[in-house]
Amino acid sequence: MVMVWPSPKLEELRSNMLETEFESRKNRVFMAMDQGRIVVVKEFSDSEAASKEFSILTRCSARSLPVPRPMSIHTRAIVMECLPGGTVAEALDSVWLRDGPISADEDARLRDIADGLGEWLARYHALFEFGLTRGDAIMKNFLVSGGRIVGLDFEEASEEDVIRDLGEMCSNILSMHPMFTGDKLAFCRRLSERYFALTGAERYADLSVATAKALRHYASFRIDGAELVARAAVIEIDGLFS
Repeated sequence: MVMVWPSPKLEELRSNMLETEFESRKNRVFMAMDQGRIVVVKEFSDSEAASKEFSILTRCSARSLPVPRPMSIHTRAIVMECLPGGTVAEALDSVWLRDGPISADEDARLRDIADGLGEWLARYHALFEFGLTRGDAIMKNFLVSGGRIVGLDFEEASEEDVIRDLGEMCSNILSMHPMFTGDKLAFCRRLSERYFALTGAERYADLSVATAKALRHYASFRIDGAELVARAAVIEIDGLFS
């Protein structure tokens, strides 16, 4: 049952905070003990953001789309179940940052992750009738947990063209170090093919535009931003998978 907390409940969770505090640009996200179980608490800057994310999590959870199960809401904070596993970014880096050729097992795992991301995004967009992006669709905002892809962090969800999410995914993957390798491009192609197969619309031209736009956006936050801008220009002219 979903509960709306009084203020003392949030103070209690803060006092029971565990050592683990997660990286977040805008919010405070930490693990805490609550009635003998470990939960994740996310404190927002305003109540509207908390309510929006809680609503999205509730709808996804009710339709069995893998997200952390929402448990309770406070004026500016939500509590979610704590899931095992690591981020997709960590899973990809464990393969792509390692010296030597990719093994058959690693290649199979990469294919599974690409398919899982495409399936998760297609299901999310269909759930909201292709009218709501998930926003900030970077690999740190997805978990590999129990053999499935789990979506995290929905505060930047917005009513706009959903191809933006797929473009953000591809731009984030391609700009992970080492950048723009053939392995990363093949990963993005498989992810996109899976998404388009499930949604029934092959929007490759729009995806190229969305990926280039996302690369330019992320360039402003990176010391190697000039290369991202240059790559964006090439993708706009030649297409993402030319």
